[in-house]
Amino acid sequence: ILISLAWIDNNEIKSKLLIIDHDLLKNDHEKAITNLFIDLRDFLIDKQIFFKNMFCHNLGNFDGYILFRYILLVVKSDNASALIDHHNRFVSITLFKNLKIKDSYRIFPVSLNELCKVFKVEGKFSDYDQNFNNINIFNNIELFEKFKIYALQDSRALLKALIKAQEFYVDNYNVDISTIFSTSTLSLKIFR
Repeated sequence: ILISLAWIDNNEIKSKLLIIDHDLLKNDHEKAITNLFIDLRDFLIDKQIFFKNMFCHNLGNFDGYILFRYILLVVKSDNASALIDHHNRFVSITLFKNLKIKDSYRIFPVSLNELCKVFKVEGKFSDYDQNFNNINIFNNIELFEKFKIYALQDSRALLKALIKAQEFYVDNYNVDISTIFSTSTLSLKIFR
Protein backbone atom coordinates (compact mmCIF):
# COMPACT_ATOMS: atom_id res chain seq x y z
CA ILE A 1 0.00 0.00 0.00
CA LEU A 2 3.03 2.24 -0.01
CA ILE A 3 6.55 2.53 -1.32
CA SER A 4 9.22 4.07 0.86
CA LEU A 5 12.33 5.63 -0.69
CA ALA A 6 15.43 7.20 0.83
CA TRP A 7 18.39 8.80 -0.96
CA ILE A 8 21.23 11.28 -0.48
CA ASP A 9 20.93 14.80 -1.89
CA ASN A 10 23.67 17.31 -1.10
CA ASN A 11 24.93 15.14 1.79
CA GLU A 12 21.47 15.06 3.35
CA ILE A 13 19.21 12.04 3.62
CA LYS A 14 15.93 12.65 1.84
CA SER A 15 12.95 10.33 1.91
CA LYS A 16 9.57 9.98 0.32
CA LEU A 17 6.50 7.84 0.74
CA LEU A 18 4.35 7.00 -2.24
CA ILE A 19 0.95 6.01 -0.89
CA ILE A 20 -1.78 4.11 -2.68
CA ASP A 21 -5.11 5.85 -3.34
CA HIS A 22 -7.23 4.23 -0.64
CA ASP A 23 -10.58 5.15 -2.19
CA LEU A 24 -9.56 3.68 -5.54
CA LEU A 25 -8.19 0.60 -3.75
CA LYS A 26 -11.68 -0.18 -2.42
CA ASN A 27 -13.17 -0.11 -5.90
CA ASP A 28 -10.40 -1.24 -8.25
CA HIS A 29 -7.35 -2.65 -6.49
CA GLU A 30 -5.44 -3.39 -9.73
CA LYS A 31 -5.81 0.20 -10.93
CA ALA A 32 -4.85 1.54 -7.50
CA ILE A 33 -1.68 -0.56 -7.40
CA THR A 34 -0.85 0.29 -11.02
CA ASN A 35 -1.26 4.00 -10.24
CA LEU A 36 1.08 3.63 -7.25
CA PHE A 37 3.73 2.22 -9.58
CA ILE A 38 3.07 4.97 -12.12
CA ASP A 39 3.84 7.40 -9.30
CA LEU A 40 7.07 5.48 -8.63
CA ARG A 41 8.01 5.51 -12.31
CA ASP A 42 7.33 9.25 -12.61
CA PHE A 43 9.28 9.95 -9.42
CA LEU A 44 12.27 7.94 -10.65
CA ILE A 45 12.22 9.66 -14.03
CA ASP A 46 12.05 13.04 -12.31
CA LYS A 47 14.89 12.15 -9.92
CA GLN A 48 16.96 10.00 -12.26
CA ILE A 49 20.05 12.10 -11.64
CA PHE A 50 20.11 10.67 -8.09
CA PHE A 51 19.28 7.06 -8.83
CA LYS A 52 21.67 4.70 -10.60
CA ASN A 53 21.49 1.91 -8.05
CA MET A 54 18.66 1.22 -5.67
CA PHE A 55 18.57 -1.47 -3.02
CA CYS A 56 15.71 -3.42 -1.52
CA HIS A 57 16.45 -5.64 1.44
CA ASN A 58 14.90 -8.93 0.34
CA LEU A 59 14.24 -8.16 -3.31
CA GLY A 60 14.83 -11.78 -4.23
CA ASN A 61 12.20 -13.41 -2.06
CA PHE A 62 9.39 -10.93 -1.74
CA ASP A 63 9.65 -7.39 -3.06
CA GLY A 64 10.97 -8.39 -6.47
CA TYR A 65 7.85 -10.25 -7.56
CA ILE A 66 5.58 -7.33 -6.76
CA LEU A 67 7.96 -4.71 -8.11
CA PHE A 68 8.64 -6.45 -11.38
CA ARG A 69 5.02 -7.30 -12.09
CA TYR A 70 3.88 -3.71 -11.78
CA ILE A 71 7.01 -2.20 -13.28
CA LEU A 72 6.26 -4.18 -16.44
CA LEU A 73 2.76 -2.71 -16.46
CA VAL A 74 3.90 0.90 -16.24
CA VAL A 75 7.05 1.00 -18.35
CA LYS A 76 7.57 -0.39 -21.82
CA SER A 77 8.94 -3.92 -21.70
CA ASP A 78 12.11 -2.82 -23.51
CA ASN A 79 12.74 -0.45 -20.58
CA ALA A 80 12.64 -3.16 -17.91
CA SER A 81 14.46 -6.43 -17.43
CA ALA A 82 15.29 -8.76 -14.58
CA LEU A 83 18.19 -10.96 -13.62
CA ILE A 84 16.85 -14.05 -11.86
CA ASP A 85 18.97 -16.80 -10.30
CA HIS A 86 18.54 -20.56 -10.61
CA HIS A 87 16.25 -20.55 -7.55
CA ASN A 88 13.89 -18.10 -9.33
CA ARG A 89 14.89 -15.26 -7.00
CA PHE A 90 15.45 -11.76 -8.27
CA VAL A 91 19.08 -10.67 -8.32
CA SER A 92 18.33 -7.30 -9.89
CA ILE A 93 15.76 -5.38 -11.88
CA THR A 94 16.92 -2.89 -14.49
CA LEU A 95 14.84 0.09 -15.52
CA PHE A 96 15.43 2.61 -18.27
CA LYS A 97 18.67 0.78 -19.16
CA ASN A 98 20.66 2.52 -16.40
CA LEU A 99 18.83 2.13 -13.08
CA LYS A 100 19.48 -1.11 -11.24
CA ILE A 101 17.38 -2.26 -8.31
CA LYS A 102 19.46 -4.77 -6.35
CA ASP A 103 18.93 -7.02 -3.36
CA SER A 104 21.05 -5.86 -0.42
CA TYR A 105 20.15 -9.10 1.36
CA ARG A 106 22.12 -11.07 -1.27
CA ILE A 107 25.20 -9.05 -0.33
CA PHE A 108 24.55 -8.92 3.42
CA PRO A 109 22.36 -11.93 4.32
CA VAL A 110 21.22 -10.69 7.72
CA SER A 111 18.13 -8.90 8.94
CA LEU A 112 18.01 -5.15 8.49
CA ASN A 113 18.41 -4.74 12.26
CA GLU A 114 21.53 -6.91 12.23
CA LEU A 115 22.92 -5.02 9.23
CA CYS A 116 22.50 -1.74 11.13
CA LYS A 117 24.26 -3.23 14.16
CA VAL A 118 27.17 -4.50 12.05
CA PHE A 119 27.77 -1.06 10.56
CA LYS A 120 26.93 0.76 13.80
CA VAL A 121 24.13 2.93 12.48
CA GLU A 122 20.73 3.72 13.92
CA GLY A 123 18.43 0.94 12.86
CA LYS A 124 14.80 0.31 13.41
CA PHE A 125 13.36 1.98 16.46
CA SER A 126 10.01 0.20 16.24
CA ASP A 127 9.03 -3.36 15.44
CA TYR A 128 6.74 -4.53 12.69
CA ASP A 129 3.14 -4.62 13.87
CA GLN A 130 1.06 -7.49 12.45
CA ASN A 131 -1.88 -5.06 12.28
CA PHE A 132 -0.08 -3.41 9.35
CA ASN A 133 -1.21 -6.43 7.29
CA ASN A 134 -4.87 -5.47 7.57
CA ILE A 135 -6.44 -3.48 4.74
CA ASN A 136 -8.47 -1.66 7.38
CA ILE A 137 -5.29 0.13 8.36
CA PHE A 138 -6.65 3.14 6.46
CA ASN A 139 -9.53 3.36 8.94
CA ASN A 140 -7.15 3.63 11.87
CA ILE A 141 -5.30 6.94 11.51
CA GLU A 142 -2.97 6.26 14.43
CA LEU A 143 -2.00 2.81 13.10
CA PHE A 144 -1.53 4.14 9.56
CA GLU A 145 0.75 6.92 10.84
CA LYS A 146 2.72 4.29 12.77
CA PHE A 147 3.00 2.24 9.57
CA LYS A 148 4.29 5.22 7.57
CA ILE A 149 6.93 5.91 10.23
CA TYR A 150 7.90 2.23 10.19
CA ALA A 151 8.25 2.23 6.39
CA LEU A 152 10.37 5.39 6.38
CA GLN A 153 12.62 4.06 9.14
CA ASP A 154 13.19 0.90 7.08
CA SER A 155 14.39 2.73 3.97
CA ARG A 156 16.42 5.26 5.94
CA ALA A 157 18.04 2.54 8.07
CA LEU A 158 18.98 0.53 4.97
CA LEU A 159 20.43 3.63 3.32
CA LYS A 160 22.52 4.50 6.41
CA ALA A 161 23.82 0.94 6.69
CA LEU A 162 24.72 0.81 2.99
CA ILE A 163 26.49 4.17 3.19
CA LYS A 164 28.63 2.85 6.06
CA ALA A 165 29.21 -0.41 4.17
CA GLN A 166 30.27 1.54 1.09
CA GLU A 167 32.70 3.63 3.13
CA PHE A 168 34.16 0.53 4.78
CA TYR A 169 34.64 -1.48 1.59
CA VAL A 170 35.98 1.43 -0.44
CA ASP A 171 38.39 2.53 2.31
CA ASN A 172 39.64 -0.96 3.17
CA TYR A 173 39.43 -2.87 -0.11
CA ASN A 174 38.73 -0.33 -2.86
CA VAL A 175 35.46 -2.16 -3.61
CA ASP A 176 32.34 -0.26 -4.60
CA ILE A 177 29.34 -2.23 -3.29
CA SER A 178 27.09 -0.74 -5.96
CA THR A 179 29.02 -2.84 -8.50
CA ILE A 180 28.30 -6.19 -6.86
CA PHE A 181 25.30 -8.49 -6.60
CA SER A 182 26.11 -10.98 -3.83
CA THR A 183 28.33 -11.90 -0.91
CA SER A 184 30.39 -14.11 -3.21
CA THR A 185 31.06 -11.30 -5.70
CA LEU A 186 31.99 -9.05 -2.78
CA SER A 187 34.43 -11.71 -1.54
CA LEU A 188 35.90 -12.21 -4.99
CA LYS A 189 36.47 -8.47 -5.48
CA ILE A 190 38.12 -8.23 -2.07
CA PHE A 191 40.33 -11.23 -2.92
CA ARG A 192 41.35 -9.71 -6.25
